[in-house]
Amino acid sequence: MILKSVLTAVTTLLLYTVLIVFFQDSITHSGQTTLQRNIVKAEDYLYEANSHFDTVLVGSSMSERLIMDILPGGCYNLAMAGFSSLDGLQLIKQSEHLPRLIYIEMNTLDRGQTSDAIQALGNPNRQFLNQYLPFLRQKYQPVGVVKSLLRALQYGQVQFVDFGAGTAFDSSFQEKAVQGKLQEMDNMLPDSVIQANIDVAGQYVEAFRRKGVKVIFFETPIDVRLQSHRMTSTVRRYMKNRFPSSQYPTVSVPPDAYQTNDGIHLTQAENIRYTTYLRQHLHQLTTPVLTAEVPN
Repeated sequence: MILKSVLTAVTTLLLYTVLIVFFQDSITHSGQTTLQRNIVKAEDYLYEANSHFDTVLVGSSMSERLIMDILPGGCYNLAMAGFSSLDGLQLIKQSEHLPRLIYIEMNTLDRGQTSDAIQALGNPNRQFLNQYLPFLRQKYQPVGVVKSLLRALQYGQVQFVDFGAGTAFDSSFQEKAVQGKLQEMDNMLPDSVIQANIDVAGQYVEAFRRKGVKVIFFETPIDVRLQSHRMTSTVRRYMKNRFPSSQYPTVSVPPDAYQTNDGIHLTQAENIRYTTYLRQHLHQLTTPVLTAEVPN
């Protein structure tokens, strides 16, 4: 009876693995919660994408919504909602292949590393099992796979489905969100903590640069009141001291104002406008890099 149960389980897992391989290209949005979507993206990068992408972008939800087709060259968007740029840098460090170019969102470097789940992915035993037994990965949980296939059937393989595209902009909600964020920023982290987190970023950056990787910083636009807040100014000052633009290429925040839904996330139209702005500046900074050899 036990042997029969074991054989049944093994057969079922083998059949499920075949299903995964057959529909792999269609299983692209299987995460059901924010954390699970982040883990799926992280696993995708560690086990699949890191050997195929020479350019990687790290950041938070502000950068997660960038239109990657607009940016120059093939770029993997490793920005994750609720996480920081340091989490993405940690993943790049854990991967087997280094990109030749990394875009780093500056806005969230003061947060530090926000997720123990990312560090757990670096466990060698877990990496081995997830690499060769794909059904163990978050991406291929059965409920998520069904959801992904249904989504692909209805919307195709688009990066982002804007379910609120037909709704009017809610200015009262936006104002309430901005005021709440202003109060949150008033209770800013101590300068020593901000400095320590930026120093950690510096350790990652210098380790990558020694291996031939080029790093470019960029700052995403937010509501002008938040953008001029003393906390934002403090983070920007520490960043300039640690990463002077004369040594570290930086795309500064655009001079004109951008509309947001909640103070920090751009509306879809503004997101397209900013991605276009970012493309123009990145193209000027990356042209020599895109023709260089990939670092070992």
